[in-house]
Amino acid sequence: MPSSISQRLMRNALELAPFVYGFVGPDYIIQSHNSAALKWVGQSGCDLVGLNFRDLAAPEMLETVTHHFLQALSGEVITFERVIATKDGPRYSLAKYIPETDPAGHVTGVHIYIWDISEQRRVEDEARRLKDRFEGAFRSTAVGMAIVGPDGAFIEVNPTFSRMLGYTPTEILSLDFQTITHPQDLDIDLVRLGALIDGTSDAYTIEKRYITKAGAQVWGILSVSVVREPDGSVSHFVAQVQDITERKATEEKLFREHELAEVTLGSIGDGVITCDAAGQVNYLNPVAEVLTGWRTEQAQGHNIQTVFNVSDQDGQRVKCPMTQALETGATVELEANSNLKTRNGSYLPIEDSAAPIRDRAGTIIGGVLVFQDVSKRRALSLDLDFLAHHDALTGLVNRTLFSERLAIALERSKHDGSKCAVLFCDLDRFKQVNDVYGHASGDEILSAVAGKLRHCAQEGATVCRWAGDEFAILLPYISNMHEAGELAHRIVEATREPIFLQSTIGRVDTGMSVGISLYPDDGSDASSLMIAADIALYEAKRQGRSTFAFHSSDFNAAKHHRAFQERRLREALETGGVEVHYQPRISLQDGRMKSVEALVRLRCDGVLVYSGEFIPIAEEVGLIHELSRFVTREVCRQLDAWRDTEFAHLVVAINLSPSRLTQASLVQENKDFLEEFNLEPGQIEFEITESMLVGTDQRLKTRLDELHDFGFKLSLDDFGTGFSNLAYLRSLPVDTLKIDRSFISMPGVDTEIVKTINTLSRSFGKIVVAEGIETPEQEAQLITLGCDEAQGFLYARALSAQEFTARFSGCINADMRHTT
Repeated sequence: MPSSISQRLMRNALELAPFVYGFVGPDYIIQSHNSAALKWVGQSGCDLVGLNFRDLAAPEMLETVTHHFLQALSGEVITFERVIATKDGPRYSLAKYIPETDPAGHVTGVHIYIWDISEQRRVEDEARRLKDRFEGAFRSTAVGMAIVGPDGAFIEVNPTFSRMLGYTPTEILSLDFQTITHPQDLDIDLVRLGALIDGTSDAYTIEKRYITKAGAQVWGILSVSVVREPDGSVSHFVAQVQDITERKATEEKLFREHELAEVTLGSIGDGVITCDAAGQVNYLNPVAEVLTGWRTEQAQGHNIQTVFNVSDQDGQRVKCPMTQALETGATVELEANSNLKTRNGSYLPIEDSAAPIRDRAGTIIGGVLVFQDVSKRRALSLDLDFLAHHDALTGLVNRTLFSERLAIALERSKHDGSKCAVLFCDLDRFKQVNDVYGHASGDEILSAVAGKLRHCAQEGATVCRWAGDEFAILLPYISNMHEAGELAHRIVEATREPIFLQSTIGRVDTGMSVGISLYPDDGSDASSLMIAADIALYEAKRQGRSTFAFHSSDFNAAKHHRAFQERRLREALETGGVEVHYQPRISLQDGRMKSVEALVRLRCDGVLVYSGEFIPIAEEVGLIHELSRFVTREVCRQLDAWRDTEFAHLVVAINLSPSRLTQASLVQENKDFLEEFNLEPGQIEFEITESMLVGTDQRLKTRLDELHDFGFKLSLDDFGTGFSNLAYLRSLPVDTLKIDRSFISMPGVDTEIVKTINTLSRSFGKIVVAEGIETPEQEAQLITLGCDEAQGFLYARALSAQEFTARFSGCINADMRHTT
C-alpha cells in the first residue's frame, strides 16, 4: 500500500514539475514520461512510451545525446547543456542523466531530466551585456566616476577620475573622499551624503573643490546617487565628477574683469552711458548719473536721445553721437561747444565721443558714450583766449589783436579807398615814477591811464597797451586827419589831469605824448605806419612832451637817434663793451638758488646801458645774431669758470630773439659752444616770449624741437601777455612758464590769474616761475599759490659775474626766502 501511494505521489509530482522527465531503458526505449516531455518534443496529446529515445533527438544532437546516455548506462550521473536552433532563435537546456540500478548494482535504466534555461540564459546574457557596457562607459567616459563605500572609501575609480586628481588607480583606492576634498567644501558634502544615507534623498549634485596629489585645487561638479541592498541599507554610492576647473577660471576671470570694469567706471571722472543696438539705455556710471540727472534705473529702456539731450551753442538740438555711431558703425565725436540739457532743465558744457560695440561676428550689439563736463575747461579757455588778446593789467587789447585789427582795417581801406590812423602814445616821466615808487604804483598809474584812453576813444577804435608805458590806438575808416587830431587832443588833455593813487603816494602828475600816422599818406602797410607813428611820437616828445604830432617827412631826429644807438652797439661789440649780468632764480619750496637769467648790458663811457635801449636796434639792423652768439659763448665760458665751485649746479637762462630762432645755424653754433667748454646742454635754458608764437612760421617750431631734442631746456617768458595758445603749449617742447611781472607787481598778486596759469602749467607738466618779486608779501602769496620758482629785486638785481660770485659765495645753497 505505501509503495503504491508513494509511486502515485511521485507520478503526480513529475507530472506537475516545470521540467521534462522521462525514464529510458537500456535499449533506448522510453518507459515513462511526463506531459512536459510531450511539449518539449512537440507532440502534445501523444504517448511516447515504447518509442526509441534516439528517434526523438535532433539530428545534430544525436551523437552527443547517445554519448551521454551510454555514460549514464555505465553508472555515471551526467549533466550537460545543449542548444537547440529553432525558428524563434536558439533554445538553451540543461540535461541531467541519472542511472537507476537494481540491488545487484546493474543499471536498469536512466532517469532523464531536462530544464529549459533559455530565459535564464537570456537574462544572464543581458546582464553580461549591461555589465560590459557599463564597464566600457566607466573606463572610457570623459567624466570622472567612482564607486564609493558607505564608509567613504573608494571601491573602484575610472582612469578619468585618477588623471583628474593626479593619482594612479591603485593610489586612489587607498584613500577616502574626505581626504581629497577641499576643507571648505567638506561640510556641505557630508551633509548631503547624510541625507542619502538616512533616505531623505536619493541623489545630490554640488560644485566642490578637490585637492590633487600635487596639492593643487580642481573644481568639479559632483553628482552622487545611492545603491541599496534589498533590506534598504546602503550598498555603495556612485559618484560622477565633471572637471570644471577651466570654466571656474574663466568665470573668475570674467568676474575680475567685470569688477574691474565696475570699479573703473565708478571711479573715472568721465560720464559713461551704454545702450543696446536699438539705442535703448541700459547703464549709466555714477558720473553720468550726476551730470545727466538720470539714475540708471530711471533711464533704462529710454532712448539715448531722451537721456542725452544735446544742443549747440545757439540752443539748436543736435543729433546724439550715439545714434550716429549705431547707424554708421564708426566712432563719432560731439560737435564743438555743445551743451547737455540735464533732467532738471539746466545746460552743461560737455565734450564726448560715442562708439559701437560689436560681437565676435562683427554685428553691432550696442554702443558706449563717454562724455565729460568741460565747464571749467571752457571757462579757462575763454580766460586764456582773453589773455591771448588782451593785456592782463589794463584789460586793453594786446599787440597780437591790435596787429590783426590793423591788418583788417588796411585791407578794407585799400578796397574802399578810406583812411585810417594809428596813434602811438607814451606816458611822460613814467620811468622816474616807476623807479622811485616801485612797480605796484606804476601798474596803478597804467591802469588809470588805460581807463582814460578808453573814455577818450570813440566807438570803433581799438585801444592797445603796446608795451610798458606805450599805448597804441587804431582809428579805422576816418574821413580826414582832423578826427585823429581831435582824439589826440582829448588824450593829451585827459592825461594832464592828476591821478590819485590808493597807495601812500597820493597824487601823481603825468602826461602823455602822442604820435600820429595816417594811411595811405605815411605808409601802405602796418609796419611802415607803426614806424611813422613812432617817429611822430619822438617829435612830440622833442617838442616838450604832453602834446601830439602828426608824422612828417621832416622828422629825422628819430632816425638819427637810431643811427647813434646802432653805432654805439657796433662799437661795444668791437671793443668789448658788452657785458653779461646774472639775476638769480630761487626755489620757493626750499629757497635755494636753482638757476640764473643772463641779461646783456652795454658799458659806454662808464655808463651801463640796459637791453631795452639797444635790443630793438640790434633786431632792426641785423646785429642781434652776433650779440646772441656773444652772450651764449660768454655764458658757456662763465659756466666753465664755475665748474669746480659751489656755483657749478646753476642753470643759466638766455633770451632768444625771434629772428635768431629762425636761423638754421642756431643749433649747431650752440653745440659748438658746448663742445668748446665741455658742457652739458641741460646747463643752458633758452627763453622765448609769447609774442614769438604769433604766426605759422614752421621754422620756429622746428628750431625749438631741435634745441629740446639735443637737451637744451626751454622756457616761455612773459606768459599771459601774448599769444597764450593752448595748442602751442601742447605741441611746443617748453619746460618752464615764466609768469609776466604785470601779474605780480600790481597792488597784490593777481591770485586768480596766477592760480589759473599755475593750474594750466601743472596740467601740461611745466615748471612755473614768477618774475618781478619785490616784496615778502608777494613771495608769501606765490608760495601759497604753489609757484615753483621766483625772480626779482627781492632777491637781487642783475649783477656782473664778478659781483654775483662775490655776493653769493658761501651762501649759494642758503634759504633766500624772506617769508621764513
